[in-house]
Amino acid sequence: MFCNFDEIKKHLQNKGISRRIALCGAHDDAALGAVVKAKREGLITSTLIGNEDGIKQILSSLNEPAGDYEIIHETDEKKSARLAMTHVHEGNADIPMKGLMQTQSFLAALFNPLIGILKPNEIMSHVTVFYYPNRNRFVFATDTSIVLNPSLESIPSPIIG
Repeated sequence: MFCNFDEIKKHLQNKGISRRIALCGAHDDAALGAVVKAKREGLITSTLIGNEDGIKQILSSLNEPAGDYEIIHETDEKKSARLAMTHVHEGNADIPMKGLMQTQSFLAALFNPLIGILKPNEIMSHVTVFYYPNRNRFVFATDTSIVLNPSLESIPSPIIG
């Protein structure tokens, strides 16, 4: 059992587990900074979708070579979100990630029946994981307005492997 984020990171690194992120709206300091950090730690590769000039400017400010990333120039946030979901749907990425865009655009693409990543009868839930250092354990918080009556059978297995 994992007790903190460092244990998870070490497990993934030791097992060579890496995932490909499709970051839509990638011209976002916080989201792109997180992607760069995870890439440097060997946890991910990524496709960056958004304003190419903005993406390259942020990468430059982080001393990160733009050539290490697949960058797709798309300034329309709805198209950017659809491209990210298409990458996941077609198996070219494992995880979609929302950057600088309206949540509505991201969710519309996520639930799109042609390119979305949810299959019929699957559920989606938003979970935030916190590390609680006083008890050396994780705390999970979920938005119950998305899944009003969850069951153990409806919870998908984790992506950690």
